[in-house]
Amino acid sequence: EHIRLGEALALRACDLDFENDAIYIRGTLDKHGKIVPAKAGSERALAMGSFLKGLLLAWVEVQKAEFPHLVREWDGGKAPCGKEWDETAPVCSSHYGTHINADNFSKWMRALMIERGLGEYTVHEKWLDSRGILRVKHSGYVGPSYKSLRSFGATYLVGANVDVKTAQAHFGHRRSSTTLEIYAEKVPAH
Repeated sequence: EHIRLGEALALRACDLDFENDAIYIRGTLDKHGKIVPAKAGSERALAMGSFLKGLLLAWVEVQKAEFPHLVREWDGGKAPCGKEWDETAPVCSSHYGTHINADNFSKWMRALMIERGLGEYTVHEKWLDSRGILRVKHSGYVGPSYKSLRSFGATYLVGANVDVKTAQAHFGHRRSSTTLEIYAEKVPAH
């Protein structure tokens, strides 16, 4: 929850330090799928708790087994496109072993929140297409998003009397005033 979406999607296996229980934030994924190095003050190490460590260790083993077997499907059949897993492998990988696009991640997250009963679409448009197939378009999502979870984490830290400098470091803000301006106004004065 302390990581921006682009930072989470840019994580590679080499950014996970299981010996020291740390996750290194070294860059962000841009809209073209390229990793952009972190700005000054945004590069940081975050503690990896035991629960998250267990999940990530298991996920890395799944990726090591699956990467060479990935295939790309098209009308003419299938072609292998997987590569051997290595330290540059993305933690959040697509079916092709590449970094996940932020829009696709957000769609997946909305679907997960709705499936778990934590979100909903407020608008449902239905129509028949030119072939007579019923189509449905959902819009007006209401519920948790990646950004709202990050905001919750920051507000929780500030509300729990964690000093602003510590919260600033966790969230990669260059200035502590950014942390205060964005999150502290949501917490009543102590």
